[in-house]
Amino acid sequence: MLGDNNPHILLWSPKEPKASSRNLRMVPNSWSDASILNSSCIHIYGYGKIFRSHLFGYPTIVSCDAEFNMFVLRNEGHLFATGYPRNIPEVLGDLTLLHLTGEAHKRLRGVALSFFATVKTESEHFLADIEAGALGIINPWKDKETLHFCDEARKFTFNVIVKQILSLRPDDHEATEILQKFHSFMEGLISMPINLPGTPYAKAIKARLEIEDIARVLLHARRKVQTVDANRRTDFLDVLLTYEELSEEEIVSMVMGLLLGGYETTASLLAIIVKFLGDDPKVLNELQKEHQKVLEKKKDEGGGLRWEDYQCMTFTQNVINEALRLGNVVKFVHRRTIQPIQYKATASDVVGERQRVRTVSDLSRCERRGWREA
Repeated sequence: MLGDNNPHILLWSPKEPKASSRNLRMVPNSWSDASILNSSCIHIYGYGKIFRSHLFGYPTIVSCDAEFNMFVLRNEGHLFATGYPRNIPEVLGDLTLLHLTGEAHKRLRGVALSFFATVKTESEHFLADIEAGALGIINPWKDKETLHFCDEARKFTFNVIVKQILSLRPDDHEATEILQKFHSFMEGLISMPINLPGTPYAKAIKARLEIEDIARVLLHARRKVQTVDANRRTDFLDVLLTYEELSEEEIVSMVMGLLLGGYETTASLLAIIVKFLGDDPKVLNELQKEHQKVLEKKKDEGGGLRWEDYQCMTFTQNVINEALRLGNVVKFVHRRTIQPIQYKATASDVVGERQRVRTVSDLSRCERRGWREA
């Protein structure tokens, strides 16, 4: 069995009874991300930080070991390739960056990064959009006794991201349609891959196709316009159209991928930050003091939030970083081996070719005792 003291991470030790013919201890199988995460701590204490299971219909090595996880990420494309369950490309489409590998992934990833470079050069406008979006969400709260913050965070995040990608305002009917369909899409993204009418999985596929149809209509309309609207800033769709080698399906898939990436992860992080601040009045008070200083400065200078103001918020950045560490919005990474892998020198047992490896990074709550004094 694998243990913390075993120097060969993927080596079954003869000191323990052999649990399976594959040397690594087998644990109960699952189709659910939530059940895997909730049982990770139990599996670590019972089987070690690396164990074998059967997830999403495939034999899988689950790693909760930070060192091995880093080894997997550092050897991306060399020893490991993307290996997400088949429901991911079926729901997101075959051209999603989560599914692509090799040169195709490298090429489309470069296109996405070029957009973020554009955002950085227009940081003042980007921050203005965020500020306007936040005020638009917060102002109606004055008349409410209670609210569902997770829903509000998703709405705010969506409004900001759809503005940057497609130049849509929250009250545009296209934005409203996309947001409505995103609810069905997210519910079926990690569901059981049963493509029967009425199942969350089938609804997710239908929602994705409908969102892509909306993006395709916007794309065609943008291509018909020969001159760029002087009142509209460059968005992600404009950046994509500068790459003549991209097919229409690739452009639509990139739009869909960035909408998804910005919508769920950022909204989750916002909810996590509010939860943590509610649990720690001392940190909340310090954060309020820093923001109050910025507000007092803006009263004298006038105008909205600027990039220089954000860079001065060092404590705010520390809060964000700590929330990312503890909350860890990306909890799993799915990879498969390209070739047999021997980890840590002389291990007699290796990870076979095309073996699925799932790294679990949400270990903070499994090691709470080690963080009490942090």
